[in-house]
Amino acid sequence: MTGDAAGRSHELFAVTQSLDPDHDDRLRWSARLSVALHLITAVILLFGSWWPWWATERTPAMSARPFEVTFLHPSDDMASPVLDAAERDVDRVWARRQAPTAADDDESMGPSSTTVDIAGYVINLEKFLPGTEMFPFLTTELGLDPVPVTRSHGIEQWPFGIGARDAASSGMPPLLISDTDAQAIVDELWSRRSRWDDFGVFTDLISSYNPNEGRLPGLLQAHLAQNMLQPYASTFAPDPQLWVMLEIAAEHGEFIAFAKRHINEHPSTRVSTELLFLLDELAQGNRSALTALLEIDMETELYWTRSFQSGAFALLDRIRRRIEMALDAGGLDTLSDIDAAYDLVRLGLLSRIVETSPSAYRVNDALYLIGALYWGHGRRAEATSTWQEMQPDHTDSYVLAATDVLAGLGNAPAIDAALEAEHRRWVDFSFDRLRRFGFGFQTF
Repeated sequence: MTGDAAGRSHELFAVTQSLDPDHDDRLRWSARLSVALHLITAVILLFGSWWPWWATERTPAMSARPFEVTFLHPSDDMASPVLDAAERDVDRVWARRQAPTAADDDESMGPSSTTVDIAGYVINLEKFLPGTEMFPFLTTELGLDPVPVTRSHGIEQWPFGIGARDAASSGMPPLLISDTDAQAIVDELWSRRSRWDDFGVFTDLISSYNPNEGRLPGLLQAHLAQNMLQPYASTFAPDPQLWVMLEIAAEHGEFIAFAKRHINEHPSTRVSTELLFLLDELAQGNRSALTALLEIDMETELYWTRSFQSGAFALLDRIRRRIEMALDAGGLDTLSDIDAAYDLVRLGLLSRIVETSPSAYRVNDALYLIGALYWGHGRRAEATSTWQEMQPDHTDSYVLAATDVLAGLGNAPAIDAALEAEHRRWVDFSFDRLRRFGFGFQTF
C-alpha cells in the first residue's frame, strides 16, 4: 500500500470506530483471515523446518544463488541431514488423483464450450488452453538474465544500483499527470478477475515513457498496492472460488513474459523494480491458487462442477494430475515443501531489488518483505539483520510496518504484533477497496 493508503487504513481500523456501520463486518472478516494466517504460520513453523534451505545456516555460496535457482530441483548442498522422508510433514500431504485411464485423459473429454456456468459464475475456459503454464513459478525458470558482477578490491559489486542510469531509455519522455488523474487510472484498471487484459494499459505506458522519471513508477506502485493482491473467502460452494483463482493463475505466464523482457532490457530502473515487485505479488497469488487446487477434495467438494459440467471437471482433473506429476518429479511432496519453494523464488526476486534498484528506490520495502520471509521460517537472526538495514521513507509501501518492526527489534512479541498489524491493515484496506467496486471478500 502507498503511504497515504496505509495511513487511511490504519485510521479506519481504530478501535473507536463506533460510527462506521461496517466496522463489525470488517473486524469479523479480519479476524477470520487472521486466524487462518496464524494457523498456516503455526503449521509452517511446527513442521516446515525439514526444508533444507531454511533448516541450514546460509553460506556465502547460498546467499548468491537466488538468481540461479532451479525451482523444482534443489541442489545437493541444500539437503537436510536432520529429517528423512518418513519424518516430513505428513499432515499437509494432499490426496493424489488416481492415474487416468486412456479415455479419461483424452482431449475429447474436455468441455464442449469455451465458457461454462459454475454455480452462477461464468468461467472462461479459454484461459486453460493446452500448453498454458498454470504454475510457472515452480515449473519453469523465470528467465531473468543473471546480473553480472564486477570486482573492486576483491569484493564483488553489482554494476547497477545506486545512481545507475538507463541510457537506452534516457530519451523517452517522463509521464506527467496529476495525482487525481493517476488515481483515476488506477481505479479504471481495477479488476476482480481478468487482470492481464486491464494491465495492457501499463504495457503501453511502459513502452512509451521514461522508466525512471515522471509518474510512471509511482503509478505502477499504486496499481500493485491497490489492485493486485485481493482476498477471497469461501462462498456457499467452493467451485467458483477455485475456478476464479485458477483463471487468474492462468494469466501469470503473460505477466512474467512481459516483465522478464523489460527487466532484461532495462535491468536497473524504477519500473523494473516495480515489475519485480509485481512478480513477487504474482508468486503469492499463484501459490494460493495451487494450494487451493491441491487441498480440495475433487470427489466430494466440487459438486457443481462434477454434477453439471462434466467436461470442465475432466479439464480440472487433468490440470491437477499434471501439476502433481511436476511436483513429484521435483521432490515437492507436501504443501510445506511448496510454500518453501515459492518463498525461495520470492527471496530471489526481492534480493534482486535490493541489489539493482537505482538510488535504493523501494529497497526498504524489499528488505521488509525479505525479513518477513525469514521471520516466518523461524530464521530470526537473519530477519533481524535484514530489517536493521531499513531506513523507512514516507514513499515506501510498508513504511508503517517497517517503522513498527524497527521499534520492536529484540522483542519477538512486538515483531509478531507489527507483522499482524500490517496484515490487518491490508485486510481493512481490501475490505473498503472491494466494497468501492461493489464486491466483498466472498464475491467475484
